[in-house]
Amino acid sequence: MKNKALILVLLLVLTMTGCSEIKQDSSKDGKYATQNRESSLEYALYMNKQIQVFINEISSRLAIAKNISTGSTADNEAELAAAGLDRLNETYDEVITVYPSTGSDDNREAALTAMKTAIDHLSGYKTAVENGEDVNGYIKDFENDFDQLTGLANLYNK
Repeated sequence: MKNKALILVLLLVLTMTGCSEIKQDSSKDGKYATQNRESSLEYALYMNKQIQVFINEISSRLAIAKNISTGSTADNEAELAAAGLDRLNETYDEVITVYPSTGSDDNREAALTAMKTAIDHLSGYKTAVENGEDVNGYIKDFENDFDQLTGLANLYNK
């Protein structure tokens, strides 16, 4: 009977302590969410996953921008671009808070620069779509972003 009561109390304590929400460190704090550097493999896998988010979004917007430039209409492109911009900003904020593996600082900075550039281009594109402006200039920007990001993804595959 005492064993059952003890187990019940332990389960209750574990249940109560496990209910708090875990919040990620903010990129604005300048702190890493991880205390230790990840291994090279872990960091490469993580970065590939995050870079892939950017590649997917940029390639989707690139395809739509090409269609718009040829006279096609994209009724909900402004909403899709806004949602994509939110996704890219969230991903960028996550990457900033992950402590890179040893020796990956330069690659990390290159990835952050490429990500920020893609975010800036997508922001301008979103505004252009919302205002009904010409989006032809963004096609080349998105192609360059795509090339830069895929090159970085290949760098982390080595």
